[in-house]
Amino acid sequence: MVNIDQNELQPAADEPTNLEPKEGSSEEKKQVEKSAQSGDETPPKTSPKDYSEKNFEELILEFEKLLKTDKISSIKDAAEQIRATFNQKYTLIFEEKKAEFLKEGGNEIDFEYQISEKRTFEKLFQEYKKKRSNHYKNVEQNLKENLEKRKELIEELKSLIGIDQSINTTYQQFKKLQESWRNVGSIPKTEANNIWKTYHHHVERFYDFLHLNRELRELDFKFNYEQKSKLIEQAEKLVDHPDPSRSFRDLQRLHKRWKDELGPVAKEHKDDLWERFSAATKKVHANRQFYLDNQEIIFKENLAKKIRLIGEMEQMLSQHPKSHQEWSELSKSFEKLREAFFAIGKVPKTENSKVWGQFKELLRNFNKKRNTFYKSIKKESAKNLEEKRALIAKVGELKDSKDFKTTTPLIIQLQKDWKEIGAVDRKHREKIWKQFKAACNHYFNQMDSSRNQESQEYLDNLEKKQAILDALSKLLDSEEDMEKFKVAIEEHLNEWKQVGDVPKKNSNIQNHFNTLLKKCYEKSGIKKSDVEKIMYANKLQLIEGDQNAINKELIVVQKKIDETKNELNQLENNLQFFAQSSEESPLVKKVHADIQKHQKSLEVLKQKKNQIKGI
Repeated sequence: MVNIDQNELQPAADEPTNLEPKEGSSEEKKQVEKSAQSGDETPPKTSPKDYSEKNFEELILEFEKLLKTDKISSIKDAAEQIRATFNQKYTLIFEEKKAEFLKEGGNEIDFEYQISEKRTFEKLFQEYKKKRSNHYKNVEQNLKENLEKRKELIEELKSLIGIDQSINTTYQQFKKLQESWRNVGSIPKTEANNIWKTYHHHVERFYDFLHLNRELRELDFKFNYEQKSKLIEQAEKLVDHPDPSRSFRDLQRLHKRWKDELGPVAKEHKDDLWERFSAATKKVHANRQFYLDNQEIIFKENLAKKIRLIGEMEQMLSQHPKSHQEWSELSKSFEKLREAFFAIGKVPKTENSKVWGQFKELLRNFNKKRNTFYKSIKKESAKNLEEKRALIAKVGELKDSKDFKTTTPLIIQLQKDWKEIGAVDRKHREKIWKQFKAACNHYFNQMDSSRNQESQEYLDNLEKKQAILDALSKLLDSEEDMEKFKVAIEEHLNEWKQVGDVPKKNSNIQNHFNTLLKKCYEKSGIKKSDVEKIMYANKLQLIEGDQNAINKELIVVQKKIDETKNELNQLENNLQFFAQSSEESPLVKKVHADIQKHQKSLEVLKQKKNQIKGI
């Protein structure tokens, strides 16, 4: 048993707990600075220093001291303050010298003034800017490298889910991976929230994997065994495929499915399955190599086969089918030859155009001949349609007749006439047949009803249930006090349960009753979800004691449970495709909403299953 600390699911101290601003919402340099300041290089907060009393040389010394002793990321404010002080002092001197020059009669355009300290300071400041730029480039590169490390760790985590090895071994690998995750430094803020959510999602999936019970794992092994066996059977069939190149391509797809889509099997089957798959693979490769070594001979053989098929198709084209059935059979045979032609591999290039042209000409001629036939029978189809509509009209005139002795032979003769009339267009066939059949059934149902009286007990039950329906309908339309209304509902329900079966042809009366009962429950103020539960409980009471009906209902509910689980698993898998997307994305929101909906449906179905088992 693996001991798992659920606290490990909580984010580490450096993980984001809130949504970050969207990428591009501020300048790249500021983002890098913010990311740097979120790590170990956060500059200490100090009171601003006053440099106003210092001269040029002292300011230069202060600046040199900062560059040599302090971290480049922590001296921004001081550097800017020194620069501002230096420029302010220099500007004052510059203006004084300029005023003196003008006063002595000089021209402003000729005025020049520079001191060595100015050049020294500017050189120092350029050095500072270069160091600062290099620093943030290094920070940015480090953030990107850390991001890639975290993405790699997520991929490693994903690879642990479903791995075919000891759970204890897998868990120890997971613990090492968690430690590596914690040791990775900061990453760009624009990526931090999304990366953490992705990591957290797969951590939860990993813990779910650890808690899979043995029965489900065995079912997974069984499924993988069956699917891999099917892949092997397909690979073995490729050995005898006439086109080695196509077999080779299909084999690559089978290998991709084996590798990417199917999971592990039980250890006792693993080697046997792979040996079979490997053996088939070697044979397909050998066939392809033989094909490559003997192409000229194979192409000539293919040419002979195609010429032979063209001869058979020409012989078919010379036939003259006279019915839809004959044309259908001939078309199927022609289609088999067409497929066989395409299944044959390449022929010599010098013969390819000629053979292909003969083949296309045969296809055109065959389709033209068949289309001509069906155009000729279209008129006959319209005539048949009118004749069958006339028979429907005749049956309609006779269907309510009570003279069964005289009318029955006439109806039977009309049915024979219907069979003798030819086919009609497919778009009318089903509709007119339903009309004719309904009219005939109406007549014979009346005849059966008159000759065979229904059981008096069933008829009495039908009458009682109809009376309950009427009473329930009146109750629904009444303005009865709500408490009395609820009591009356239960009374009618109990009365209904006491009444036995009705004739089969009236069995839909139960649906009418359910509809009215549901409306009454809803009018009484019961929640819609509770109404559904009550209705289902009533349904189970009606089948109580009928084991066949109970088993049938259980099968239906179990099938719905399985379908809902499959859909839920698919939705949860779909979330992986949105791992890089924002939670505010409409698609992501929709997937989450669908998951909640299926979870609720699954819970209701499980409750129904328990209700059935409790009967």
